[in-house]
Amino acid sequence: KFKNDVGFKEGPTVETKKQQMPQFDDDSADSDREDEMPQVVVLKKGDLSAEDVMKIKKDTEDSNKGNAQ
Repeated sequence: KFKNDVGFKEGPTVETKKQQMPQFDDDSADSDREDEMPQVVVLKKGDLSAEDVMKIKKDTEDSNKGNAQ
């Protein structure tokens, strides 16, 4: 009765620990999502803007693809 009053929940048992966990998609391939991009801060003239960074990143990816072939 005391356990019910305080909201006690049974912990994992041996059987629940042996169950297979669901397999999730590997989201590391999707690491360049908008919400995971670094914050761009421009403090003074001459600092890279977000557009400059995206252009450099695209150029770098293109050159890496060209070297892989």
